Amino acid sequence: MTERDTRLLVLDDTVDYETNYYRLRKGVVLRFVLAPNLQSRDVCLSCNHPKRRASLQFRRERFLDIPWRNPTGHWFDDSERYADVEVHSPGSFQFKIEYEKHENGDVKRVLKRGYFVVDPTLHLTKDETLALDSVCCHTVLSKNLGPFAHWKEKLQVSKETGRSEER
Repeated sequence: MTERDTRLLVLDDTVDYETNYYRLRKGVVLRFVLAPNLQSRDVCLSCNHPKRRASLQFRRERFLDIPWRNPTGHWFDDSERYADVEVHSPGSFQFKIEYEKHENGDVKRVLKRGYFVVDPTLHLTKDETLALDSVCCHTVLSKNLGPFAHWKEKLQVSKETGRSEER
């Protein structure tokens, strides 16, 4: 068995995951672990990243429960539990964690959401790939370029950078 590249995401009660950006490569394993302030709680984790051989078409609103694994194997010690998501499809995906929190004698159900992005693989040839970070895109709005007669001189700067050359 080959060891796969694993990225760790610690789930914490105090973190707002909607404001963070998690960028991953295809083929890695995203491992969710619980911070100490969530280890004693019954945390439900779900994600809309599709399973590897899913026969169903991807739907953004379809979330799958991600099971927790306990490497100790003891029911009385789940402090090392983790959940893995095998990242194999490019795109933007969402995860949700849900748990109960006790505040001032009240039980409150907490739902937190977070997002991660999986980079696509860009193929130049059968054997050659292009890193996504090497792609540069210059976008212009035609209404901001002025009269058509002046477009060439305004777009000349983009042409001279050499980034739009064909291979």
